[in-house]
Amino acid sequence: MLAADRRRDLQRRLRRAAGWSIAFALAFTLVFVAAVLTPAGQYTDAFSLGVFDWLTPSADLAFARARSLTPYALGVAAAVLGIVGARRGLAADAAVGASAIVGAYAASSILKYLVLERPYFGDFGYSVNTYPSGHVAVSALAGIMIVRMLRGRTIRLVAACCVVAAVTIIGIASVTTIAHRPSDVLGGIALAGIIAPWAACMRVASLRQLRSLAHGPAGAVAAVAFGLVALAPLAGAVAGTIASFATATLAGTWLVVWVATANPVTPRLRPQGRQRPEA
Repeated sequence: MLAADRRRDLQRRLRRAAGWSIAFALAFTLVFVAAVLTPAGQYTDAFSLGVFDWLTPSADLAFARARSLTPYALGVAAAVLGIVGARRGLAADAAVGASAIVGAYAASSILKYLVLERPYFGDFGYSVNTYPSGHVAVSALAGIMIVRMLRGRTIRLVAACCVVAAVTIIGIASVTTIAHRPSDVLGGIALAGIIAPWAACMRVASLRQLRSLAHGPAGAVAAVAFGLVALAPLAGAVAGTIASFATATLAGTWLVVWVATANPVTPRLRPQGRQRPEA
């Protein structure tokens, strides 16, 4: 009976991961078709590159540094916590998280440079394909690994909100520094969303406690609060394009993190009635 329950649980988690992965793949494709393969989409993307012209040089520099340093900070933190997690029995979870990060980097590079092409409809910004953003995809998955490796539901909730804020800032910084178009950022989030559900199939015992917080009223309030912090540098801007892009980036990132921590998780059962202790 126990083996049958485990099989059903595994099948349920795999179906859930496949469903979310397919949904994000459709989003990835739709954004590419709408923003890259159509003249109107390319023009809108190019126009969006100029909506941050009101930023001061010091703000531009701050965004540039945030885009350069934040992904590395997230990666180092994920690596350290992965090593610590492996030492306390989460080696498989840590390996899957690291594989997701490496896979996102490889997938974004292959898609950007070898698979996807940007047709020429006029020199809207620049003609080289930059879809999707590897910075955003890798940062989102590194952040998810951090959340899953931490102990304690409160610190995990805080970490999840910080990850959402950090990835939102990286996405905005990618546009302010003209390193990426807005569609590239949304494509990077969608790419992370394709990969993240499979990492969520792994079992970290205390994620059930995080789920009760992250997906309840406390999580909603925290998401809004940290989202406002992430968007604070844009205060005073009167541009619908900025609001739309920033909101889409924030919401997309939170959805990816939500999916990666939403799976109800129970401790692995040990022989002779012993259970894996809470992480």
